[in-house]
Amino acid sequence: MLSNTVVLILKDALPIFWSIAILIVLIPKWQHWLYFGIVSGIIVCLLVFNNIGIISQYADGLGFEFLKILLLIIAYLIAVAFFVNNQLRYSLLAGLLAALFIICIIILNASNLLLFYVSFWRLNEQTHSLFLGLILGIGICTSIATLLVLLLKPLQKVKVARYLFLVFVVGQFSHIAYLLQQTDLVTSQQIWNSKQFISDENEIGQFLATLIGYESSPTGLYILIYLIALITPNLLRLFINSMRKGKKESMK
Repeated sequence: MLSNTVVLILKDALPIFWSIAILIVLIPKWQHWLYFGIVSGIIVCLLVFNNIGIISQYADGLGFEFLKILLLIIAYLIAVAFFVNNQLRYSLLAGLLAALFIICIIILNASNLLLFYVSFWRLNEQTHSLFLGLILGIGICTSIATLLVLLLKPLQKVKVARYLFLVFVVGQFSHIAYLLQQTDLVTSQQIWNSKQFISDENEIGQFLATLIGYESSPTGLYILIYLIALITPNLLRLFINSMRKGKKESMK
C-alpha cells in the first residue's frame, strides 16, 4: 500500500512541483505570481472537488472530462506563448499567465489525489500507510523541484527551461486523447506496450511521464496529439524568428 501511495503522489503531485520549478527559472519576478497561483489553485481545486458531482452531470455525465480538456488546452496555450515569445517572461502578463497555469495544473492533478485520499480515509483503511506515503511522496517531489531550480536558476538556463516546460506541457496535453476516448467522441488502438521495460506504474515510469509524457502503452491518437503539440510550437517559433530577422535586415 505504501509503495502504491508514493507512486500515486508522484503521478498527481510531481507535475505541480515540476511546473512550479520550471516557471521559477523561466520568470525572473516569480515571487509575484507563485503564492497567488498556489493559494488560488488550492481554493479552486477544493471548490471543484466539492462540486464534482454537479460538474459531472453536465454534458450527459461528462462535464468533468470536458472541464479537464478545457484546462489542458489553456495550459498548453500558455506554454506555447512562453515558448515562442522570449520577451514575455519579463512582462507583467507573465505573472498572470503563470498563476493561471498553476491553477489549471493543480485542478487537473490535485483533484484526483483528493478523491483517492478522501475515499480511503472514509473507509478508515491503512491510514498510517496513506499518511506516510503522502509525506514520502511530497518529500520526493519537493527534492526534485528544488534540484531543478538549483541546477538551472544560477546558470540562467532559460532556453533549457523553456524546452523542458514545453515538453512537460505537451506530455500533459496529450492526455486529451484518453479524455476524448472516455467521452466516446473518438476511438484509438494501442500501438505498443513497453511495460516489460519501463512500467508507468512505478516511480521511474511516473517520473518519465511527468518529464516527457511517457506512456508504456500509448494509443495512436495519443502519439498523434503528442507529435502535433510538440512540432507546432517549434515551427511557429521558427516562423516568428524568421519574420523578425527579415524585418531587421530590411531596416538596415
